[in-house]
Amino acid sequence: MSKMGAILATGILDAGGRNVTIALQSRTKHDRITAVIGMAVFSQYWYWYPLIYFASLSFAPTAFIGLNLDLNMPKFDFLSDAKPSMFGYPPPTSPPVTATAMKFPVAVLSTSARAKTRSRKEAELKQAAEKAASEESSKTNAASKTSKATKEDVKDADAMQVRIDFRLQWVGLVISRCLSFWVLCAHI
Repeated sequence: MSKMGAILATGILDAGGRNVTIALQSRTKHDRITAVIGMAVFSQYWYWYPLIYFASLSFAPTAFIGLNLDLNMPKFDFLSDAKPSMFGYPPPTSPPVTATAMKFPVAVLSTSARAKTRSRKEAELKQAAEKAASEESSKTNAASKTSKATKEDVKDADAMQVRIDFRLQWVGLVISRCLSFWVLCAHI
């Protein structure tokens, strides 16, 4: 909430190039109806944020604007005893500068050091096991070729067994049909 108020205040200060103020009365001390209505509606912005724009109805220029009959700006000379800083623009707002945090040395715990050494030892053991496994696999390559051949022989034998079983079933079916046909023929 305070951020929004700060943003609104900065926007009102910077409005019109920093050359406007909120004026509810004219220079002749008469009420400016549009400015009064604009501020009344603006005061209700809390209920609906687009009402914020009504504040611009109450802005009045602070700069001295003069034009001649040809609508050209004439040269003006002013003599003032006031300091120029009194009429100067307020300094623009800038975000606060944060100090960078100092980096402190990181403490190394003994448990983390132990975990690192343990992981190194495990990695070395894995490498040694892989090396031994690769040596054994080169020795067992010849044995695996012969085991593959025996596995293929077993598969072929199983296939033969299935074929033989199927043939026997088919032969049994044919024989039973023939016998039943023979029995039928014998009874006629």
